[in-house]
Amino acid sequence: MLLLLGFGALCIVAVWTVFLPGMRARGELSTVPATAIAATTPIVVVEPTEKPDPATAAAPTAMASTTTPRATTAVVEVSPTTVATITPLPTIIGVIITPTFAFGRDVNFIQNGDFVDNWANGWTSESNGNGGEIDMTVADGDHEVPAVRLENTGSGMVSLAQRVVMAFPAEGLVFRGRLRLAGTAGGANEGRSALILRYEDVNGEPLGASIWLDGASDSTALWGADPLPQLEDTVNVHIVDEDWQDVELWLGREFDDALPGIDPVAVRQITIMLAVLGGNGCPAAGCRASLEAAGLSLTAEAP
Repeated sequence: MLLLLGFGALCIVAVWTVFLPGMRARGELSTVPATAIAATTPIVVVEPTEKPDPATAAAPTAMASTTTPRATTAVVEVSPTTVATITPLPTIIGVIITPTFAFGRDVNFIQNGDFVDNWANGWTSESNGNGGEIDMTVADGDHEVPAVRLENTGSGMVSLAQRVVMAFPAEGLVFRGRLRLAGTAGGANEGRSALILRYEDVNGEPLGASIWLDGASDSTALWGADPLPQLEDTVNVHIVDEDWQDVELWLGREFDDALPGIDPVAVRQITIMLAVLGGNGCPAAGCRASLEAAGLSLTAEAP
């Protein structure tokens, strides 16, 4: 029995000795340590993209500006916000109002609307004919309240104008002022005075107007004579008498009640015009008209 066990052990040893080298050669048994793999297998490391150093990074290429300078430097921009598509007419100066401008009754969008700095600051004058003049006076005998006075005695006209440009609808604006208007009604010898709020689109094209006309007559043959517009359904006329009076106009209500043909969203410019004018047939001193105005303001307020 012992002889058989010994013989079996010798056989196992012989088999192990014969077959083990072959198994190593064919890869059927591996004892390669992990350190050997690390030494022989290349490891690819992906580096993160390096952020440029702000101190050494190249500045972006400057793009050429395509903004056309305005024809007058008297336009006052009250916000750094650019209103690129709005180009005021070159003959009328004014203020550009953007949504960043402070709102409230104390913020007047009309430059020098109280005329404390005479009338040349903020306003553009125009005249034709030889019977017109502009000067300064006081409102209603109050020497502390300056007022501008326009007078025309013959044919032609004299006017002051200022434009307010907006980047938001005009329906939240309120116009206020003190006025005294006087005119002459007499057929061909007609002289009239008017304060005009002309509503314009983004390109300055007229959309309509609100007008305060002197009470010499409820009608006039001068509609369409510069600067009065043609009398259409987009024009609302307020007749006033010759006494000093306060006026207040909430533009949103004016559009709703009297000017439904005007889209407030389309109104992007408002030109305030003070004008006195006479018909072409007026003699030199036969068509007297006068206008006095003080404390003009245009503000954005909640209704």
